[in-house]
Amino acid sequence: MRPPHAPHSRRPAAGPARGAHPEVGDAHGVAQRSQRSALGAPTSAWQHNQRDREEHPDPERRMRSGGRMPTAAPAARPTPTVRPQHKRPGAATAGWLARWRAARSRRHTDQASDDGRPAAGHLSQVISLGERRAEKLHMQRLRVRHRLAIVAVLLAVLGGLVWLLFFSPFLVFSAARAEIQGAGGNSIVPVADVRRALEAHDGEHLVLVRPATLAADVEKIPEVAHADVHFGFPRSVQVQIVPQQPMACLVNDSSVCTAVAPDGAKLRMGQAAVKTLPKLTIEDSQVKLTNVAPRLHSVLNSMAPSTRKRIVAISVGSGAQLSFTLDSQATVRWGTATLNEQKNLVLSVLLKEKHQVYDVSVPTLPITQ
Repeated sequence: MRPPHAPHSRRPAAGPARGAHPEVGDAHGVAQRSQRSALGAPTSAWQHNQRDREEHPDPERRMRSGGRMPTAAPAARPTPTVRPQHKRPGAATAGWLARWRAARSRRHTDQASDDGRPAAGHLSQVISLGERRAEKLHMQRLRVRHRLAIVAVLLAVLGGLVWLLFFSPFLVFSAARAEIQGAGGNSIVPVADVRRALEAHDGEHLVLVRPATLAADVEKIPEVAHADVHFGFPRSVQVQIVPQQPMACLVNDSSVCTAVAPDGAKLRMGQAAVKTLPKLTIEDSQVKLTNVAPRLHSVLNSMAPSTRKRIVAISVGSGAQLSFTLDSQATVRWGTATLNEQKNLVLSVLLKEKHQVYDVSVPTLPITQ
């Protein structure tokens, strides 16, 4: 790039006079430049252009006056943007911690020097190999003792739990502490029989006693239909009894009536309650009560409640043929315990008329007399 030149005329620049000594000419030029600088005259092309720019603001007039177009000043460098420095999270804490550690190290070093002991940084140079080995063995012994202590504590805790669960008298089953519900009072289940069934497990630890086992022993009582046993914390026992519902009263040869359960079991009931049950008579000696009782129960459940209340006697003949006697002394011939739903519908319609015999053994061909 060509340097800017000061405005000049087309005449060649006047040099030193012919015959003048070169050194004299150079000294003369230096003196002229210093004189112009002192008087405020432009000493360079840029200063000359700047002066022309001030005297002739219009570029065209400046060109007509013999000046050249102003040369643009060098562009200033953009000022760099200073971005805020974001400190890392925890940098302040880390710096404070480093300064605290350094101060503590200096404090320990000064203290060790005052006591006449070597500083911590020179321990490796002072401690002998034997002392280091003895220290290492001591640390190993401490570590082993610590582990043995932990194992001993765990074994003690485990042993205590085993003793508490299996050998402690505190968690022992006792029938006297059992809470029995659904027995006694108006129920046909005696409370004494339930406790007697539970006493077989007295002295056993609660961890070894299963509620299902206790319930099964209670259900062996004929008057119990179902039993639920629950354990409460820490050693309480709750027994819920569902008593049997007698369906009839079995009349034996001596005219003694005994209540009968749906499964054929004989129940112990007071005579006042037994008199309210329909009397059951088995005419065929080959028919077993345990076989006919479930069939009779299914027939009674299929009947309407109003019809069932009117039954006063039940008779079982050969081939397990069933017949019922109503409170009006009418007889219902039911036949076998089959098609019970259809027979009940037909009987409900026939009972609207008064007859002495209602035969529904064949529900599609009922007979009345």
